[in-house]
Amino acid sequence: MPEHSAAAEEPTDDRTPPSGIPAIPQPRQRAPHGPPDRDDATRYLCAAAHLDPGYATAAIKEFLVEPTRAVPPSPGVDAGAVLTEALAARTRRKVVDLALLVLTVAFLFAAPMPLILLWLVLGVTVSIPRWSRAGESASNRRMSTGAAVGVGVLIVAVVLVAPEFERLLYELDLLDSRPSRRGSSSSADDEDVVGLVFTILLPVAMLVITFADRYTVWRLVTTRFNRTGTITATEPRQILQYAARRFRTLLTRYAAPQSYEARDDHPEPGAPAGIVVHRGYEPFVGAGRRHRPWSVAAPLLPHPNGGGTRPLSTAALYDAVVAEISDLHRATAMTPGGRLSRLTVDEEIVVSARELIDHLGDHTKPFLEDTPYPPYTKLSARRVHEIRDNPIEWARYYRCFRVETWDRDLVLSVYLHVALDDSTLYVEWTPCVLLPIREQFQRIDSESISPARPAIQAAADVLALLVAAPGKLVSTLTFLRPLRADPGVIDPDRYGSLRSLRELAADDGVHNYFQLADVDRYLKILESRLVLAVSKLLADAGYVTASFESQAAAVIQNNVHIGGSVTGNVVAGIGNLIGNGPTPGKQA
Repeated sequence: MPEHSAAAEEPTDDRTPPSGIPAIPQPRQRAPHGPPDRDDATRYLCAAAHLDPGYATAAIKEFLVEPTRAVPPSPGVDAGAVLTEALAARTRRKVVDLALLVLTVAFLFAAPMPLILLWLVLGVTVSIPRWSRAGESASNRRMSTGAAVGVGVLIVAVVLVAPEFERLLYELDLLDSRPSRRGSSSSADDEDVVGLVFTILLPVAMLVITFADRYTVWRLVTTRFNRTGTITATEPRQILQYAARRFRTLLTRYAAPQSYEARDDHPEPGAPAGIVVHRGYEPFVGAGRRHRPWSVAAPLLPHPNGGGTRPLSTAALYDAVVAEISDLHRATAMTPGGRLSRLTVDEEIVVSARELIDHLGDHTKPFLEDTPYPPYTKLSARRVHEIRDNPIEWARYYRCFRVETWDRDLVLSVYLHVALDDSTLYVEWTPCVLLPIREQFQRIDSESISPARPAIQAAADVLALLVAAPGKLVSTLTFLRPLRADPGVIDPDRYGSLRSLRELAADDGVHNYFQLADVDRYLKILESRLVLAVSKLLADAGYVTASFESQAAAVIQNNVHIGGSVTGNVVAGIGNLIGNGPTPGKQA
């Protein structure tokens, strides 16, 4: 059942902020160094929307349900194209599942019980290998197995009870005469012929529908989403006319992504910074998993043999680190493929959605104009400098250093936050690893170009249809609706983002040893430049560097890391790891 029938008439909120600019962040600009990267991520995610119903549903729930939700950064991904395919795939599945359910019910009425039992047995046999695949979740397997057993028990009960029930009706004179066997009269023969025709035609119709569905996906994967295909978000898709209007309305916001910021009455020169409004525990949405973060707090002690000290500032500290790390653009021979030549440096303000709503007022105007609108995507340079020099508890300033490797399939993002006063220096270093896209989605590059594959898959789908019918019924009758809005209550989850499109499709670990080694390589190179930049700045200002260098060496080499909550365990020592920040490698 297409969602259009249940949701098309719902009121939609197509308003834009007072500036009149759609509330979508502009894609980040890459540094103009090095060779161009392939745009594999977008086509893999477009294919994932058709190959994995769970991914398409998750993408729509995160991006196309709440009109006020912030959009997280997603390096190397055309969000408009991916969301168009996700909505098209979900709508197509609903139309196909509705047609197959109608045909299945008709077949159950027309076919004899032995044939239905045979269909059920074949369906379970075909479904068992599918359930054992890695992509099938345990909950889905349990639901499908339970549904199959329930359908089988029901059919067996009907077969066993029906004759006795018929005999009871005859003995109670509720039937005029004892029903004759099939074939004993011409009317019975006619009924048998009609039933036989339906028994043959209905499976044929099921096969035609499932083949058309499988063939559509196969054609998309082998032509439009292959290495030479062209993917655009503006290409018309006829299937979208059956999608809910509110989804189509929000989808138009991604066709021409733009950014907007609050008006500043006292602007300062400088580029605005991006705003990331998050919900949940992890603040660095779009960057993947935290990987071995650390922090140090070192005292600022004047050098005993120096000629005095000069003042330090947070801005000077950030500038020194950025200048030192940006010098890696010339170190192309140090990394495979010269990836550090394309290293990007961005300013980001990370904001908690819960605290943003909790602190609604004049001081939140730079982030949110009003509750009917999504958060701003940019913050003026003046306000960025204010937060940088005087951090807010729920809005933090970070410098983000990002390296996109392996054709942008593996991304290392490092978030730097520093603070200092007259006596203490604080450095917070948070690396994040965006793991490669799942291998099952990347297999489209080796997909067979023979049309026999969708034909075989369609035949298997028809055999498994009776077993899959309960799940199809649930998915057909499930509609994606916005969060419930109680009068006078503002839900912060309507504003904060949780995961990016890229994170929704990330694998559980790297795909080979060299990817793991490269993460370690880039991270160590960046950490060495950070320590060098801070040490040079302290020495030039007349301060002792030994305390900072020794602490930095301890947390980097001895693997003392931030992890879990503030009250979690703290472990020190060589080779120790603590907390819930998983390593990028797959667990044994």
